[in-house]
Amino acid sequence: MTISTVPRTAIKVGLLGLRLPLSVLERVTNNSDAAAWPPAVAFESFEATAKKVLGSLIRDDELVREGKLQRAKIEELAEAEHLEAKAQQKRQEADAELEQRRKSAQQARSRAAGQARHRKAAAEKERVEKERQIREDTRKSEEAAAQAAELRDKAVTAQERAADRIRITEDSAALAARSNALDAAKAVQNLEADLEAKKAERKAN
Repeated sequence: MTISTVPRTAIKVGLLGLRLPLSVLERVTNNSDAAAWPPAVAFESFEATAKKVLGSLIRDDELVREGKLQRAKIEELAEAEHLEAKAQQKRQEADAELEQRRKSAQQARSRAAGQARHRKAAAEKERVEKERQIREDTRKSEEAAAQAAELRDKAVTAQERAADRIRITEDSAALAARSNALDAAKAVQNLEADLEAKKAERKAN
């Protein structure tokens, strides 16, 4: 060990002594493997600064270099923690966006299913209404046909009755004319008989 290493060793031993309570606390709290544990990072930062400052005071370039390296390590660790935090934030945002898209897709499917049910119900209602209208139109057509047939039957019956009346009237007129003719013939016969009787009477006288 050279003379220049004695202050350096003393400084390191002193810093190790200062860190001893923190090391005990790390073991108690199970943070001995957590390089980014805030108290450990804070002491590392203090230790790096102390090495740089004390190394400069005692003109120990090796100690200053250790301090700088330790500071660079802390900065790299802080940068890594910052990047990890950003990555975690992006993962959370991506998860939230994915969840939102999933919900939106679910809502869209629900809306589509609701619209499909509505269209199906409307189509069924329209089909039932059309069938009812067809039945109603058929019933009206059948009623109209029945009424028309009834009117035709009534018209035919009325015509037949009128024809019967005309036929009866004609037959009655014919019978009356025949009766009149018979009466006239009898009158003529009676008249002829009277004339013959008178002729016979005159001849007898």
